[in-house]
Amino acid sequence: MQLVRKGIEILRSYGPVSFVSAIFLFAYWNLGIRTIFLIYYHKSSGPTTNVIIGKISASIETRTYYEFELSYDLKDEQKTLENVLGDTSQDDVFYDIGANVGLYSYLFGPAVSECKICAFDPHAMNAAALKRDLERNKIDGMIFRLALSDENGTFELSEEGQKAGFGDHSLDTTESESTVPVIFRRLGDLREEYTLPVPTVVKIDVEGAELDVIKGAKDTFSAPNCKTIYCEIHLDRVQSFGGSPKQVKDSLTNTEFEIEYIDEEVGGRSMMKATK
Repeated sequence: MQLVRKGIEILRSYGPVSFVSAIFLFAYWNLGIRTIFLIYYHKSSGPTTNVIIGKISASIETRTYYEFELSYDLKDEQKTLENVLGDTSQDDVFYDIGANVGLYSYLFGPAVSECKICAFDPHAMNAAALKRDLERNKIDGMIFRLALSDENGTFELSEEGQKAGFGDHSLDTTESESTVPVIFRRLGDLREEYTLPVPTVVKIDVEGAELDVIKGAKDTFSAPNCKTIYCEIHLDRVQSFGGSPKQVKDSLTNTEFEIEYIDEEVGGRSMMKATK
């Protein structure tokens, strides 16, 4: 009944064109039309997809449907990607935390010097796909198959899909029947062990564990030359880790960052940009 009332409201307020458009969008997102379209599009495409953001281009492996969906959905992150690439120079060091298959890493690669990309993702298939794509695009980076947190240890990762590119590998295991053990490390300890440089630009997308990552990276993010952090806050998941969007924001402002939002509350997510 709520959908019917909403439809009548749209028809009365905005007219029949908007009403028909609303019906199409509802069907596209909720009745499987989008998935059918993307499956067909994926099958008609080759094993790789070329992605272009501004003057930067990269060849991305899209052998699985989920990898293809990620590359297709890059248009929804156009503004963020343009911001990230616009903030970079040849002297920058980029950390891709929660890299998935590395869309940011191999778009960022052509913009910076060699050996200045560090990507972190705990899922084996994602890390393998990321390695192949970096090699295909002749980008030399370091890949760490682990999760960053505020402590060191081994915990369980929710694994809702078995193929590279699946976006719902989460540290929140409360509703998951499938988990795999993963290594957790504090960024400060990892940097000391591997003598990693301080990042100048950071992207964080960790499905709700944003606050834990920032806590474990406090010394790193407090460094004067760590100048920009892009942090995607998952509004529906951050509370599962005992945090809140405000705590994430405060944890960055406490290390002398100024906060702005690029995309606020889009699809249950909010992209925060922190700069010094």
